[in-house]
Amino acid sequence: TKEVYLDVISDRILDTKKFELTDIKLNEMLYQLIDTAGIRKTNNLIEKEGIKRSKKQFKEADINLLVLDATRKLSQDDKDLLESIDNKKTIVIWNKIDLQKPQEKLKLKNLKKRTKRLFFKMSISKNAKNVLEQRYCRPGEQPKDVYKRVADALSLGDKKFENKLRKSMTEGYFLPNSPCIRNAGKKKGMLHACFVLPIEDTMDSISKALHDMILIFKNGGGVGINFSKLRPKDAPLSSGGTSSGVVSFMKLFDTATEVVKQGGFRRGALMGVLNFEHAEIIEFIRSKIAGSLTNFNISVMVSNKFMQDVEKNNKIELKNPTNNETWQTLNAKTIFDVMCFCAWNSGDPGFLFYDRINQDNILFPKVKIKTTNPCGEVPLPPYGACCLGSINVSKLLRYNKFDFDLFEKYLEIAVRALRNNNAISHYPLPEITKTMKELDPIGVGIMGFADCLIKLGIYYDSQECLDFIDQLGLVYKTTTDKLAKTCFWKRIIAPTGTLSLLANCSSGIEPIFDIDFEKHLTVGIIRETRELYKSKYVRTAHDISPEWHIKIQAKWQEWLDGSISKTINMPNDATEEEVFEAY
Repeated sequence: TKEVYLDVISDRILDTKKFELTDIKLNEMLYQLIDTAGIRKTNNLIEKEGIKRSKKQFKEADINLLVLDATRKLSQDDKDLLESIDNKKTIVIWNKIDLQKPQEKLKLKNLKKRTKRLFFKMSISKNAKNVLEQRYCRPGEQPKDVYKRVADALSLGDKKFENKLRKSMTEGYFLPNSPCIRNAGKKKGMLHACFVLPIEDTMDSISKALHDMILIFKNGGGVGINFSKLRPKDAPLSSGGTSSGVVSFMKLFDTATEVVKQGGFRRGALMGVLNFEHAEIIEFIRSKIAGSLTNFNISVMVSNKFMQDVEKNNKIELKNPTNNETWQTLNAKTIFDVMCFCAWNSGDPGFLFYDRINQDNILFPKVKIKTTNPCGEVPLPPYGACCLGSINVSKLLRYNKFDFDLFEKYLEIAVRALRNNNAISHYPLPEITKTMKELDPIGVGIMGFADCLIKLGIYYDSQECLDFIDQLGLVYKTTTDKLAKTCFWKRIIAPTGTLSLLANCSSGIEPIFDIDFEKHLTVGIIRETRELYKSKYVRTAHDISPEWHIKIQAKWQEWLDGSISKTINMPNDATEEEVFEAY
């Protein structure tokens, strides 16, 4: 920061042995400054004891300042020291720059190039390195090679843009979604995270949807399906007998997901949607607490009229979609209460709002959107795919202020990278290829929002936060609208569970879950704790009321054309009434 520059470097030109500054205050926190002996190999017993103490202090420090000699190449001692930097804030000071002869100063232009490995190592945490190795590295690749491969594929031969994109990813400013990081540069690589498939009330259509879903899972994608066209349980069949029902057929998809998830690099993700007026809606809502559909996220598609009927306690008709026959009449509030109870019990179902989704659908009413991807942030027409990437806004501070010009710079990089992603991706189905060429949807998202607020000294649940979102949103919308005029979607905020690990930041627009926690992933257990989370401005997910969770999401939604993946965390003793109020 500027404060460190002025107090530690610029204002004191003296030997470190005469260094008198013992502490410094940054962001309301007091840091003790410790000058240690140089860490190096030696045979001198007295020096060894001093170096031993230095190593201990180096390991325990919150922030390390490494002083390197700019007049020479990295020594083996320097390299050994750099090997010990793992997930720790580090400031590198290049010493003796002022001693360079005029003809040698040109060499300083190559300083970053000479120490390329150093800068990469400083940019990647131990957790990120582990995730890259376990999930994204292809045979023979090192973690540093992954972003080079992705940038090479997404740059379409433009070397200047390739370098910009690689630097953006390596330093944690911008990352495309996981399938792109995994498959870019691979022959017939599928670079998209999630898809939406249609399904009709015929065995041929059900079989095709199941087949198509497995193909998508095989390549690392997720799937959303609205099952509302299937006839309800006990409805008559033309061939005689009765239907086993929507939930029964959904179990086929659930079982296939369980089997296929063992073969890929990530678990198959699946969203199941049913319209509120479907005759089997109550069984669908209860399916998760009954122990069924364990691989599904489930959501109920509701209309504005349904929500009005809940408030007025009006009755609604539940129908068989194949002939529009009314099977049952229920109070809308009864359905709503069952939804809230099941959400309180298991976290499902979620709500999808048909009218609000299609309000921003530029093809409505010709094309009606009836479902989303598994995480809920991308409403899509049949055979649509989501092309997502996220910018780490916690990296965009300069001198303790948010740099909106820098934000615009990375928005430009993100839009170009994602549109190129659409252009080069292999699609598993010809129908998806056709839809993506016509729509070219992208979703430039945000991650690191909570970390950004902490660094700026803004509480998550505050009016100041809402005002800051408006400032961000204006640049966000204006820039993406200008650069992606013809794209179906432009701005979508994903959960960024794995991407935030790679970028070493908080996920999406979520508050931090806790100051110290574990994530249980398919690649192992990731432990998360950061020095930043000692700040008084930290507000964890459980500190924030459901009302404020929704206020923050609603404010962000004003600036989006797509949607947001957002979680309201409630304590274990939260009541059904609290869930009811949130919904």
